[in-house]
Amino acid sequence: EPPMAPSLGIPERLRLVLIELGPTFIKLGQLLSSRPDVIPAEYIKEFAKLQDSVPSFPMPQVREIILAELGGELESLFQEFDSEPVGAASMAQGHRARLPDGTEVFVKVQRPNIQRDIEVDLEIQSYLAGQLERHSEGLGFLRPRDIVEEFGRALQQELDFSVERSNLARFARQFAGRDGLYVPKVFRQYCSRRVLTMEFVH
Repeated sequence: EPPMAPSLGIPERLRLVLIELGPTFIKLGQLLSSRPDVIPAEYIKEFAKLQDSVPSFPMPQVREIILAELGGELESLFQEFDSEPVGAASMAQGHRARLPDGTEVFVKVQRPNIQRDIEVDLEIQSYLAGQLERHSEGLGFLRPRDIVEEFGRALQQELDFSVERSNLARFARQFAGRDGLYVPKVFRQYCSRRVLTMEFVH
């Protein structure tokens, strides 16, 4: 008889559970993978394997979001807009486009309803964290409730693209003239809380 497959350890089982639960939980695992001060090395190793793997959302929804956020139809704002996204992640997807003056840009568009979905997921995570602290000696050391609170604050900032826009501008000012470093220009008039338009860098 073939030997039995070795049973999975807790870190690997936890990684598989996060994948099953979806994008918000995957992002939590990604955050934890960068926190060796919080969790042990065997969890870091497993969570580092987590990658966003979500389908893109369709162009009609992209159009709706751009209209709602930038106040104009897509064709009036952009000379060209590639309907096929460059990439899709848990919070947003990105499209290549051209401004009316021909400038090539990258347009990051937030996922529809992601704010509501994340709020629901954070409530679930908060409940699960409380249960872990009360009932699991093996995972209590993770301080789950503190982690979920910190994660929630980080996600709310990530959902506001105006924060990312400001960070890009500040980064560009601080490192202006630094050899080997190029920060893409941001086009404020094509940005909002849910849309971020920046220079496309090849």
